[in-house]
Amino acid sequence: MGTFERLRPNEQDRDRQFDHIVGNTPALELVLAEVQRVAPTDSTVLVLGETGSGKELIAHAIHKSERALRTPLREA
Repeated sequence: MGTFERLRPNEQDRDRQFDHIVGNTPALELVLAEVQRVAPTDSTVLVLGETGSGKELIAHAIHKSERALRTPLREA
């Protein structure tokens, strides 16, 4: 199996995880990289930001990971 074939499922997972987030700024890319880093862990994540900044979208992206789907999404 080639490298491309092994990487393909991860790209599809990322696309599914972020399908509801639109944008490609460097700041957003940093946030999405952090989402990918914390999503598979058992850590509790607090998403902070101003009104309308997309906190709920980020929380749902974290929750779409396979591990997180087994636990409830808690919203304040």
